[in-house]
Amino acid sequence: MLRRIFLILMAAALAGAASAQQPVAVLSQTIPLHPRDAALQQVGELEYRGGIALRSTDARFGGFSGLHVSVDGATLLAITDRGAWLRLGLRYDAAGRLAGVSEAEMGPLIGEDGKPLTGRARDAEALAVLPDGSMLVAFERDHRILHY
Repeated sequence: MLRRIFLILMAAALAGAASAQQPVAVLSQTIPLHPRDAALQQVGELEYRGGIALRSTDARFGGFSGLHVSVDGATLLAITDRGAWLRLGLRYDAAGRLAGVSEAEMGPLIGEDGKPLTGRARDAEALAVLPDGSMLVAFERDHRILHY
């Protein structure tokens, strides 16, 4: 019975999150491994595959604490200290190095009551994507883990 109630609440939360998602403009700029030697691509066993700095004027943007890149490297999912999530496409150059972003969208993290999280309850800190595609989000301040 409790499992059924939990599943109903999570379905409502995900439905609320999906309806609240909105496109967001995100600009990216490539960054080298070393700021004074842009040609440096390897340090020991580490081969640098690219880096990007992200910017947006959207008030929800920033404070990213948990990041997950899809297995195919095409999508980044992140959660924020401000109770939001970000999903964006990742672009690569012909050599397979990270080169930028595409299609970005953001939405609020939804609580067990089906409403966007607010105040102390919204401070998301960690994200884990499970094999079935569902996600665990851990929170600071109001310590708990929610399953989406």
